[in-house]
Amino acid sequence: MRRIVTHRFVSWTALVAAGAALLSGCVASPTVNGTAPVVVAEFEILDLHSTTEDPISDGTCQTGATVQLRAYRQAADGSVDKQSHDPQGQPVRFMWTDEVDYADGTGRHPSFDWGLGAGENVIATDELALNKQLYTIAVHYVTLTVWTRDGRSASREIRFTVTACESCGT
Repeated sequence: MRRIVTHRFVSWTALVAAGAALLSGCVASPTVNGTAPVVVAEFEILDLHSTTEDPISDGTCQTGATVQLRAYRQAADGSVDKQSHDPQGQPVRFMWTDEVDYADGTGRHPSFDWGLGAGENVIATDELALNKQLYTIAVHYVTLTVWTRDGRSASREIRFTVTACESCGT
C-alpha cells in the first residue's frame, strides 16, 4: 500500500508542478507561445512574361516560364533587404509547395511541374532562392513555409496565373 500512496503522491506532485509551469509559460508549446518565424516570400519572373496580367494574382507568366522563388526581399541595388529568419535565432529550413487550381470546381491539386512523383511538388531547401519552371496552364499557389528546428513554422502564399504561350500560335 505504501508504494501506491507514494506513486499517487509523486504523480499528483508532478501534475501540480506541470500545471504551474504551464501557467507560468515555462513549458509552453513553441508553436503556441513561441515567436513565429519571419516569412519573406518574393519572386521574379525571369522569362516568358505574359502581356495579359491577372489583377488578382501576384504574377502572370506564360507556360514554361522560369520563376526565381526567394525567401528574401531584394533591394533596388540587388542586395538582400530582408530575409526569412527566426527571431529566436534558430536555423531555419524552407519548404516550397506548388498547387494548381484548374478553375473546374475541384479545388487545388498538387502540381506536377516540379516532378512526376507523389510529393514532388514540395521542395525542402536551405537555399534562400531557387529557380523553378511553371508549365501547367492554371492558377498556381506557391507557398513558402519557414520551419525552425523546434517545430515552429509560418507560411506565405504567392499566386501565379500561368497562361498559354503567346508566340506559339496556339
